[in-house]
Amino acid sequence: DEALGLHLAEHVQEASFDLVAHLIAHSPTLRDALDQALQFQRLAIDDAQLIMREKGSSVTLEYQFARSTPRSDRMHAEFVIAGLMRILRTLPEPRGVARAALFEHARPAHHQEYARIFGGVERFGQATTSITFDRSLLDRSQLNQHPELYLVLRAAAERALERMTE
Repeated sequence: DEALGLHLAEHVQEASFDLVAHLIAHSPTLRDALDQALQFQRLAIDDAQLIMREKGSSVTLEYQFARSTPRSDRMHAEFVIAGLMRILRTLPEPRGVARAALFEHARPAHHQEYARIFGGVERFGQATTSITFDRSLLDRSQLNQHPELYLVLRAAAERALERMTE
């Protein structure tokens, strides 16, 4: 499946990402969820970094990762950016969701799958791998928020990160 990265992102279960995914899912707002993703990203993946930039009415999440082969890099980028799109779509009334989904790789033969997932805002051959969306989404409440569980999960993530750093 040449679109494996996109298809996995659509169908993977939250439990596959253990603690960090649950923490993100139960965060009060998207901003809280992204703050947790940034703070605890080392628990989910090594040799990669998610960077959030707020500018004007937009937010861009740039994904930087260690490179291997062109095919593997493409699938990796597909998986992460489509996964971020999936998170954005869980917000109540996610109108327009993404303004842009940028990929460093050239337009692949299965570009129709990108259009289906990203709604035509996908661009290839770009300088970064990133997704941009409306800044107003950051403070929207998440559908699955659970304040008490969020605090328990955050404490567990802090302990796990502390053990990892030691």
